Amino acid sequence: MRILMTTEAVGGVWPYTLDLLQATRRCDVEFVLACIGQPPSQQQKAAAAKFGATLVVGEFQSEWAQDPWSDMPAARDWLLGLERQFQPDVVHLNGYCHATLAWKSRRLVVAHKCLPAWWRTVRGQDPPACYERYNREVAAGLQAADMAVAPTRAMLSELTEHYGRPRRTQIIPHARGQATALDCPKEPLVMSAGDLWDEALEVQALDQAAKQIEWPVYIAGEDRHPLGHALRHDHTVCLGQLCDPGLRHWIGRASIFALPVRFEAFGRSALLAAQSRCALVLGDIPSLREIWDDAALYVPPADSSALTKAIEAIIRDNALRTEMAGRAAARAKAYTSSGLARRYMRAYRSLACVKPPTLPLGAIRMEAQGVETPG
Repeated sequence: MRILMTTEAVGGVWPYTLDLLQATRRCDVEFVLACIGQPPSQQQKAAAAKFGATLVVGEFQSEWAQDPWSDMPAARDWLLGLERQFQPDVVHLNGYCHATLAWKSRRLVVAHKCLPAWWRTVRGQDPPACYERYNREVAAGLQAADMAVAPTRAMLSELTEHYGRPRRTQIIPHARGQATALDCPKEPLVMSAGDLWDEALEVQALDQAAKQIEWPVYIAGEDRHPLGHALRHDHTVCLGQLCDPGLRHWIGRASIFALPVRFEAFGRSALLAAQSRCALVLGDIPSLREIWDDAALYVPPADSSALTKAIEAIIRDNALRTEMAGRAAARAKAYTSSGLARRYMRAYRSLACVKPPTLPLGAIRMEAQGVETPG
């Protein structure tokens, strides 16, 4: 089976892509990655190649950019050209707007964002008028999808409220291989990670909490906004954007992991922290409650005082810290690579059109270069 999958080199879509490639590496599936937006680094290219994926780069604006619409016609022609070239069984879209293309293959759309929900949750208002076209395109894409996948019921509920219910839906939680978590001696430090420029992460609440608690607080992630300005960190130590081994190393050392988010579809970094036996302190939002249940302490996301009290309670109570770390690790076992692979392969097979076997990728490359293929 061959899957043409769109991806992006920035934000959460790229690590999600690598998690899926790793999970399905022993399955009968080939991935062609169509990377849109910022070009991937050499390290990212090597990571995709490690899992046997073919990476094709198109330097078009992502659909969530400020004004991507002038790039859309060329991006759509490019994507349909990739479909003709690689003849996939399923097109897996990690975005919404391109689902309306005249694909010959069946379309699976995975929800990573919900812009209206973000605006209402984080800024307390509807998105401004400049996002009207984006919202129309997202609604059309979700309705055109043969299957829409969300990582939580909470995320699917947000999409349905704002854009209408897609014709066919599936909940497939994200996952990471348990073996990727490092078993390090725990140290008296607090960690957090994410896109630090995203207002939903409440980095400022964490920075204020760090002023009060006795353990140092480290945060990992890109702190420079896509528009250029950098965040200020007065009391936390910013580690910047870490490669995956570096992130695992720091989270593995931490005793507590704090993610006081206002809005989050799943929270991949919290899963890695739970696998690494960190006690979790999370924003009290539906998606994180759904995933972690009683395996975390929850705080109002913007309340730095409540965040401080929760972290201090875990610092001062060794028994509580051990209990919460154990609960988190046990809960994390529900989100395994094998489960991720099984669910996605089931979804792909249910969508795949009946067609003649696809040519091997090597043969396609030779044909594209004018070289005759064997047989």
